[in-house]
Amino acid sequence: MSAIKQLILPSVLGLSLLCGHAQADDFADFAADFQQEFDSFKQQADEEYQSYAAQYRQELLDFKNNVASKWGYAEVSTKHKAVIYSEDLQEKLVVDFDSQQVLVEQAAGSKKSAAQVASWVEKKLLEPIGQAKQQAIQQAKTETSLADALAVPVKQVPELAKQVIASQQPREAEKAIGETLDSLHQEKQQLREYLKSTEAARQQSRDAAEKAKLDEELELTRKNIQDREQEQQQYQKVLAKLKTDPAAKQVRSHRLNIESKRWQRSSSYRRLVSSAALSTELPEQLIYAIMETESSFNPMAVSPIPAFGLMQIVPNSAGIDVNQHLNKSKKAPSKDQLFTPDLNVTFGSTYLHILYYRYLSSITDPKSRLYCTIAAYNTGAGNVAKTFNGSSMRIKEAAVKINGMSSEQVYHTLLKRLPYSETRKYLKKVTQAMTYYEQQVSQI
Repeated sequence: MSAIKQLILPSVLGLSLLCGHAQADDFADFAADFQQEFDSFKQQADEEYQSYAAQYRQELLDFKNNVASKWGYAEVSTKHKAVIYSEDLQEKLVVDFDSQQVLVEQAAGSKKSAAQVASWVEKKLLEPIGQAKQQAIQQAKTETSLADALAVPVKQVPELAKQVIASQQPREAEKAIGETLDSLHQEKQQLREYLKSTEAARQQSRDAAEKAKLDEELELTRKNIQDREQEQQQYQKVLAKLKTDPAAKQVRSHRLNIESKRWQRSSSYRRLVSSAALSTELPEQLIYAIMETESSFNPMAVSPIPAFGLMQIVPNSAGIDVNQHLNKSKKAPSKDQLFTPDLNVTFGSTYLHILYYRYLSSITDPKSRLYCTIAAYNTGAGNVAKTFNGSSMRIKEAAVKINGMSSEQVYHTLLKRLPYSETRKYLKKVTQAMTYYEQQVSQI
């Protein structure tokens, strides 16, 4: 039974008991109607997600083709790297939150002077994130810029931008393409792993509606794999051209020097995390650790799922869950809203709250439940249940087994048996990061 049905059906049953005059067959009819209505709602939600994912995929492909026409290749934002282009796509600002490096490049067709590019860089570093649309502006409580995210004081931004005028290096496209090829390879591995698991789930399923949904997921996953294979081939051709065609190297590149430590970057969001931890009854170190693992504190993070922002929210799944919980709305949040740090941290921490206090509430040991919550944030509560059940995704069934284990046994079982290797690594990274942030928070 899904989490939604677990919440709704008890109230339906309770109503039946109160109405002692109700006939058994009347209730059976009512239950059948309810089941049909629920299945219809679930199918609609699944179809909307598939439609959203397909639309996003097409928009991203169109954007990449447009960028490639100017640069020969298309570098775009990832979970740990923000890539911003000028309106005419002739200038590019790349912020790598993993390595804490900032790179500015001008395409061969750029007519702007170094001083003009420096002015554009300064503007982009100070510009509020995720607030391109008025709706996001109205809902955001505070403004956060890339400079804030990098822990660069506002007064230092003009001098940082002026490094564009003083520095010019050979094009770094070969390095960027190499990194992109590595990223595409990793994404293909993850998608193939997901494909294999979904194929296995389809073979085990006896429900026609569920099989139809899995067929759609399989089709979309295969298309995503195909997209990445085609991109790899294109990048290989561009890489070969860069090594032989001098004209292809006519790009001005400027590297900006910044210095900020791990805690400095995370503490840029201290007020948001402290407030979120208080309202969701969760430890601050958990929220920090999730943010770091998901995005390296990149507020413009994007993954191919697609998921957006600091805590990597999928609009049509976790986004809708949170909107229903907070606002009684079934509407998915927009990409611009999820790029806004205030809203993203609210969505991410609330989703953790839903997982811990609702979906996984039948797990009695707090530490065991925390480990399961971390894993579920990455892969879903159903896959956590499968870790303990074998094939069943019933959470309460898994909880019976989990409650008979120590928290350490639960942790090691998750590391060994979670369906995806990505989630096993994720759990380990988050728990290690929690140890670091617990020390930092205790010193505030």
